[in-house]
Amino acid sequence: MAAGGERPRRLPQADDFGSARNGLSFATAAGPRRSKNARGAAATGWIGPPMSIAVAMATYNGARFLPAQLASLSAQTRPPAELVACDDGSRDDTPAILDHFARTAPFPVRVERKSQRLGYRGNFLKAAGMCRAPLIAFCDQDDVWEPTKLERVAAPFSDPATLLVTHAARLMGPDDMPGARFDTAPGLGEDDEGIVNAPWPLVYGFAMTFRRTLLAHSDLWHGSVSDWAPDENIGHDRWILFLSAALGRFVRLPDELVRYRQHDANAFGAAPAPTAPPPVVARLRALRMERRWIDRRARAAADRLRVLRSLADRVGGAERLHRLTRRFAAFEARLTLRRKVYDDADLAARARAFAALVHGGDYRDHDPWRFPRRKAAKDAMIALWGPPSA
Repeated sequence: MAAGGERPRRLPQADDFGSARNGLSFATAAGPRRSKNARGAAATGWIGPPMSIAVAMATYNGARFLPAQLASLSAQTRPPAELVACDDGSRDDTPAILDHFARTAPFPVRVERKSQRLGYRGNFLKAAGMCRAPLIAFCDQDDVWEPTKLERVAAPFSDPATLLVTHAARLMGPDDMPGARFDTAPGLGEDDEGIVNAPWPLVYGFAMTFRRTLLAHSDLWHGSVSDWAPDENIGHDRWILFLSAALGRFVRLPDELVRYRQHDANAFGAAPAPTAPPPVVARLRALRMERRWIDRRARAAADRLRVLRSLADRVGGAERLHRLTRRFAAFEARLTLRRKVYDDADLAARARAFAALVHGGDYRDHDPWRFPRRKAAKDAMIALWGPPSA
């Protein structure tokens, strides 16, 4: 990464490698493309030493930037135990680039192709489920890893309680020019009780390395509920963070270990500001959005409780898990009361729900497990005048 006015080093290009959906199962699929270095590895069980790291990559129409990412994997000071790349039905040269890399890579490579789309959530978890090393690093198709990434993220796993390691990043444009520092887990931390400090913490999967043992609970992901995307499962990265927070500890490294590329084909990116509607329309729209927000969060909180209780049945009564369960149970109860304020047709029922929220101290700033004070005035209006029409 260039600093102090130095000229940025050249990034590998496509020429460096040559030109070139449905039921989801986490078991290793038969017949993936393998590198010549993979043939000696056992088809079952883990590969490599206890601290070895497999790379789980999800690809889809990524030919433009994929070669640079693959080159950065080859340049790691601590080589990965293997790369598992799951392609989600690309129509460009992505499969050809992966196949060529599988024949020439200095470590085992397996390529799995899907004719039907899984979507990025399922595709990443599919790739992770095929990995055979005890540690797994998610990998986007269009970034560039710093050479010491795997070496740096491996160190915290010497503590058996560490289940997840994240790190910072440096933004990069499509022209390979570096940009600003990027926080991949803004605000993520633990509160005074030693549990994750927010119900919906934001974390970016490309910066995550985790223990493969977390995948033993992948069956609970099926039927899970995203807290922001209707009719979607929880994101692969939030899922792994949630399990890590419930079952162990996570570590945040300050190191910038990935150049996170921004371009016009990102799955996530900045959108132009929409044209502002008239004030009355904006207020009505805001009330309807609030109602949908409450409903989504209430369903997601109930789903997190389902998972936490299932984990408790499986792994026993760890105090950390019990604390997080109690926190989500209280949060789900608060969301249920707010949903009653917005949904109940009976004025008295709405008023009782709002009074319970006020009496419980549930309008409190700077507490992500409660609601900002400014929401109290909006909820009082809804309790008095009734919910907005759908």
